[in-house]
Amino acid sequence: MNKKIIITEKKCSGCHACFSICPRRAIKMKPDEKGFLQPEINYALCVGCKLCQKACPLNEADAQISGVPVSYAAYSLNEESHWNSSSGGVFSLLACEVLREGGTVYGAAFSESFQVEHRRITNDVRPLQTSKYVQSRIGDMFLEAEKDMEVGKKVLFSGTPCQIGGLYSFLKQRKTDTAALITVDLICHGVPSPLLWEKHLVKVSSGRKPISVNFRDKRLSWGGYSLTCRFEDGTEYSVKAGQDVYMRGFFANMTLRESCFSCQFKTKSRVADITLADYWGVEKFNPEMVDKNGTSAVVIHSHKGQQLFSKIKSQMRSEKVSLDSILAYNKPMVQSVASHPRREQFWKQIVEQGVHCYDELIVQILKPTLPEKINLYIVKIKRTLRRALKLLSH
Repeated sequence: MNKKIIITEKKCSGCHACFSICPRRAIKMKPDEKGFLQPEINYALCVGCKLCQKACPLNEADAQISGVPVSYAAYSLNEESHWNSSSGGVFSLLACEVLREGGTVYGAAFSESFQVEHRRITNDVRPLQTSKYVQSRIGDMFLEAEKDMEVGKKVLFSGTPCQIGGLYSFLKQRKTDTAALITVDLICHGVPSPLLWEKHLVKVSSGRKPISVNFRDKRLSWGGYSLTCRFEDGTEYSVKAGQDVYMRGFFANMTLRESCFSCQFKTKSRVADITLADYWGVEKFNPEMVDKNGTSAVVIHSHKGQQLFSKIKSQMRSEKVSLDSILAYNKPMVQSVASHPRREQFWKQIVEQGVHCYDELIVQILKPTLPEKINLYIVKIKRTLRRALKLLSH
């Protein structure tokens, strides 16, 4: 098995374009030792057509990048939908509009075992609501979306920027008419390992049966959300995201896929029709758009995206904003995050000691060193002095 014939393992985003395009089904997406899906080729079935290489969006030289984007702050006026969404609930409104028109919607949902996979939706959009901080398995969803378009159905396909790039590259090689396709990507921090999520869920469950998972539980606040797992016996695990060990590894860029540190899809202009994100910093730039349950940042890249957004305007509050105000607290839209300096040490120990010790390793590695403690103390003193000087000046 040669996994490097399509793209190098370090660059591969796991988008499934190569898996989807293969006419002989000679490519399988299999987890590597870190739990990330990588393409493996069965050479007994391979006919050497090289469609997998052509469909890889990382080999795409002339991706269809949109023009100057238009940006909005927005949130749904439907209180239930707004509450059940990660931020402003705009995706739910877009999805429901497409379903109302007889279309289908694709996005990330939890499986029965609470792993994350892409799913085709024809009625209830709730499984696709809220963020899932795990890389989703696309499976056959590119092929299913293509079938829907071929019979004239409108399709809304949501995913990470690399997944949307993979979808378009796949459809280009298939010469599929994309007039009925509308795509939604997101401002992506990076994708953590499905293997670590699987082990974390087992640990926090402690033998209990999970019945729901919410990575963005807003009961405390939208900005101070919690990771919450509810269990069949009526109990729950609910810890603020900054204190949960899995989320700490994610925020520290220690558990992300290698390709996330050099992502070529992080640009202002996207192949997607619409980009969605949390509008962090809304209180500074557009205080009139602050809502306690969250405000969405919406970046429109195409005429199709603007048309769909216009159809749902009566169902939300929205204001046109500058893209710079969104980027101020959403740098990952245009630049890759930096790998944690001890990430390689973490994964080396995982491979050597076993994934069961992931939580101890995250806590150990994220514990500040003496120089880091001194630096944090200096930063704290400087912040205190600035506040004191500001008070004295008044």
